[in-house]
Amino acid sequence: VLGRRAELLAFSAFTKPEKEKSTKMLLDDGKRSVAFFDILGFGSWVENDGSMGVFTYVRGFLNLMVRASLPASVVHPNMSVDVPGSDLGYVMFSDSIVFYSRDDSYECLKTMLAVCGEFMNSVICGPSRMVCGAIAYGDFFVDPEVSAYVGQALIDAYRLEGQQGWLALSLDASLKATPQFAKALEEHPGFIVRSLAHLRDSDEKPYCINRADKSI
Repeated sequence: VLGRRAELLAFSAFTKPEKEKSTKMLLDDGKRSVAFFDILGFGSWVENDGSMGVFTYVRGFLNLMVRASLPASVVHPNMSVDVPGSDLGYVMFSDSIVFYSRDDSYECLKTMLAVCGEFMNSVICGPSRMVCGAIAYGDFFVDPEVSAYVGQALIDAYRLEGQQGWLALSLDASLKATPQFAKALEEHPGFIVRSLAHLRDSDEKPYCINRADKSI
């Protein structure tokens, strides 16, 4: 079941993608950072509140929070959002949200970390939805025109997110091994911290994002 869900996510896109530059990046080479987020308790939420109620939330508030978290975005009083060209793209499918960077530069990683921390705060502080996430690094290829989103980095982020037993944004070993991560950890030691809890069925305490820290 988990493998099938990851396969569906890897080839799926939100049914009404935005027209901003950030969602139209064709990425067919190189490695990059990929973040995977999952809304917790989604199945029981749909069963209790009904499909239409959850659909309204996903295409309204959740979509707003995704776009509002992107760099230099502007939220207007009518809740429309202007998003300039960005080094980050995103895709939504049901209860899953994926952010991905244009390349593996340090600036792209910093943007990814800041956006993911902001997004998680926005959702958790919103209408009572809990979200969990993880960021990995590696191959990830994108063609939004045909809704193709494929790569090992997405699978690694998906698996790490599923190993967490608490609300967290954890960082995968694939990201930890990069020089960009080492630089980010040195520059922002209060933002990137060790988790106080173990992963499920493991003694590992991964690095994670301290969402209360605003230094990045």
